[in-house]
Amino acid sequence: MLLDMWNEKHIEMLKTHFNQGIGKKQANSLDYNAFLRIFDHTKREGHEKGASILQNFGPTICKQAFRLFDSSRVGTIVFRDFCCALSIICLGGSNEKIRFLFDLFDLDRDGLLSRKELTLLLT
Repeated sequence: MLLDMWNEKHIEMLKTHFNQGIGKKQANSLDYNAFLRIFDHTKREGHEKGASILQNFGPTICKQAFRLFDSSRVGTIVFRDFCCALSIICLGGSNEKIRFLFDLFDLDRDGLLSRKELTLLLT
């Protein structure tokens, strides 16, 4: 399993970012706004100028990314789901990464990319 490939240092770093997203709330999961804050931290730390990495794709893809991370479909992302999704993006093989990207742009989840979805992907 990809999740097993994270070492202790990676887990600590992921937990730090996860907790930064949560902020001062007494919560153990990320809502949509907290999820976006995690990617805002990458901007503030100098990894990207302007909009955060995720927000460059616009609100439609941000919401879809949140849905993909929320594998239990409860409207929030727990730390395990957060790590699992990132393990696909960072550690997965080509087929897993392609599937993740396909699912990111398959907004209606019909298993096909419509002209509209493909245009969104290419722009």
